[in-house]
Amino acid sequence: GFAAQETAWFEAENSALASKAYRVLCVGARPLTARHVEELKACNGNGSEILEKLVSGGLVLFALVGLMDPPRASVRQAIATCHNAGIRVAMVTGDQRATAVAIAKDLGILHPDDGDVSWVASECAALKGAGKEQIDNLCAHVRVWSRAQPADKVTIVESLQRQGHVVAMTGDGTNDAGALKRANIGVAMGIAGTDVAKGASDVILLDDCFATIVDAIAEGRRIFENIQRMATYLLCGNVYDVIGVMLAMTLGWAIPLEETQLFKAQFLTHWFYPWVMIYQG
Repeated sequence: GFAAQETAWFEAENSALASKAYRVLCVGARPLTARHVEELKACNGNGSEILEKLVSGGLVLFALVGLMDPPRASVRQAIATCHNAGIRVAMVTGDQRATAVAIAKDLGILHPDDGDVSWVASECAALKGAGKEQIDNLCAHVRVWSRAQPADKVTIVESLQRQGHVVAMTGDGTNDAGALKRANIGVAMGIAGTDVAKGASDVILLDDCFATIVDAIAEGRRIFENIQRMATYLLCGNVYDVIGVMLAMTLGWAIPLEETQLFKAQFLTHWFYPWVMIYQG
């Protein structure tokens, strides 16, 4: 084992690397004697048994290694656009909490005015053994989940759906398949994603870029708003024709406009302006 001073040094180094958004790996070795080698040979290639024997003895810690996986430059702006559009962005990762918080702050998922980080960032261990009400309370304010297992991702998705949210889940690994399938919209990575993840998803990103999702949402909203404008225009333009004809029929008057006249009026009023609204950017 380590002395208290050595343990404190390793913990401090781990915290320093994690606070800079590095993923921290420990590099160590297991000294083997001839007897240990014979025991490993007796495992007959059983990987889990070999691993158990290797880690059951004393390990010599060599170093802590920090790995940086820098996000694309477009991600920060895309997340800011999501916030401005009323879209809540949450991150679920297997990294340790300090690393996840540092990455989330760098991307803009967490903000300086969030106050206590423990309120908006949590390890997925908090979900274990909790009831649905407790889980919903957590998911209502936590935006960064760390130390996540595949089942935790499904639990988070289901909780957000119970709260009335439309959930889009992104993922690329086989362990993301359950959450991708359960989400309202599963989005898999087309380049780095596994076949299992692609099969469980509804949308496949050909460029593996988060900003593409934001662009697709913006385009969908534009089309929906244009359809609303078109429907409103047609209702307002035709309601008076309908009221006039119905009123004349009710009172026994002659129809004010014949079929050909109505057709000409509709053609003149609707042949240009609706198309302008449909293609409005």
